[in-house]
Amino acid sequence: MPSPTRADLLPNLGMLKPLANGTRKDCVQYAEAPLELGSLNGTMTYDCQDIASLYDVTVDDLVEWNPDLAVTPGLESACEFQGGFRYCVSPDERRWPDMTEYCVRETVAEPGWSCADYAFWFGLNITHLNEWNPNIGRDCENYQTAGNNGCDQFVNNIKIPQARFVAWNPSVGSDCSGVVKNYDYCVAIPSWQPPA
Repeated sequence: MPSPTRADLLPNLGMLKPLANGTRKDCVQYAEAPLELGSLNGTMTYDCQDIASLYDVTVDDLVEWNPDLAVTPGLESACEFQGGFRYCVSPDERRWPDMTEYCVRETVAEPGWSCADYAFWFGLNITHLNEWNPNIGRDCENYQTAGNNGCDQFVNNIKIPQARFVAWNPSVGSDCSGVVKNYDYCVAIPSWQPPA
């Protein structure tokens, strides 16, 4: 009988640290402290304000997603990540806030689909689809999908001219190729509101 041999071990990928108390479990990205502020100077931080800036969120967002930040004081500032724990820095915001908690299958609507298309494809009637997802509206009036152009969802659904949208959100680019999912964009200013 041949003698057992040791299998090659996987590369050391590191162990996942536990989530901080109360941290959301549905996040698409977590961070552990300390975090590097800049690769050039090697400065590390535990501070919530610094970390919020790194992930383009607010300190209030971090505290909402990680309630322990509000009750566990830091050493140098009132809000600090603690070493040895993971914290949510980017939640999965694709879910409607009032979607039924009993959902066993989720999907993202495809560009160009109507509410009726979506219901048909999954073998549902619109009444059930609406009961389970009340935010889409009784007649699916709040159901929206993006078209081929990244600005279509704003131009078609909010009725903002594309040139105005691009002027207020220059990072999207003139062809709207820079529209990023789950980012907030300006669609009104005090002197201009979208048509009712």
